Amino acid sequence: MHRSSLFRKVGIAVAIAVIAGGANRASAYSEVFFFGDSFTDTGNFFIDRPADPGAPDPALGYFDGRWQEGPAWSDYFSALFRTSAVPSLAGGNNYAIGGAFNGPFPSETPPLFFAGEEFFYLQSQVDSFVMDHPGGADPNALYAINMGSNDSRIWLRTVGDAGASAANTVSAIEQLMAEGATSFFVSPLGVLGNPALDPYRLAYDAALEALLDPLIAGGADITLFDITAYQEGFLSGDRFAELGITEFGSCLADADCAAADGGSGNFRHGFTLFDDIHLNTILHEDFANAAYRAVIPEPGTAVLLGFGCMALAARRRRVA
Repeated sequence: MHRSSLFRKVGIAVAIAVIAGGANRASAYSEVFFFGDSFTDTGNFFIDRPADPGAPDPALGYFDGRWQEGPAWSDYFSALFRTSAVPSLAGGNNYAIGGAFNGPFPSETPPLFFAGEEFFYLQSQVDSFVMDHPGGADPNALYAINMGSNDSRIWLRTVGDAGASAANTVSAIEQLMAEGATSFFVSPLGVLGNPALDPYRLAYDAALEALLDPLIAGGADITLFDITAYQEGFLSGDRFAELGITEFGSCLADADCAAADGGSGNFRHGFTLFDDIHLNTILHEDFANAAYRAVIPEPGTAVLLGFGCMALAARRRRVA
């Protein structure tokens, strides 16, 4: 066989594999299960207590049980895998609920809304998952955990322990592994630029990484999201402007912005937040895309190799 023919066949084979790989990226996992707080919740809180004054009221523009004006990151993320993020209380795969903590806490009941109810702890979400899946966890699914933000706020008002909070996250992962789960996406907290909260968040992230390292070294398939690099991408460039975000603040605190939102889920605005603490849906989508790239890296090297081989083969034919 001529070398040019060999290069051409290798190039074509690699290119076909890359194309097929791109199609298979979306179906890399059979399902995505979610655990977390209001950042991930797609309706559990609203289903459980729609009349609660703390619930995401659609009359104010909150979208379909979410905590912002549009889909949550879990909606966007699951869609990239050709699935959805249906609330577990509606029989779905998303166990996250607004107000959830990593607790339980060893000291007093956290003095924030509803935090004393065990239903709002990460452990309870995992226990609910186990009860819903008596046959064990699907080993072909991805398990996404995004927790800890509410714990950082509790830290200001009672005795909080970032290490214990991180240990609860890892304990949840180990329980899911014992049930048969094999692949995880875990996001640290990152910093907010808030001197009051950032010490806790940094301590949590360091403890989480240290506790996960032995599991990863032991072969566990855990994607620990690089939240620091993600946040630095906003601070060092024009990422906010690229996303059409021009105001640092809350849409609901602005009379014009609040009045413009009809709760359809399609409303977009230039504020970083929808309410006082919840990011707008544009940032949810951006986070989901970054998380997806972390879990399923793009096959850029293979693309270059495939087309390089084909180009070399074509050049050899022309020379011949």
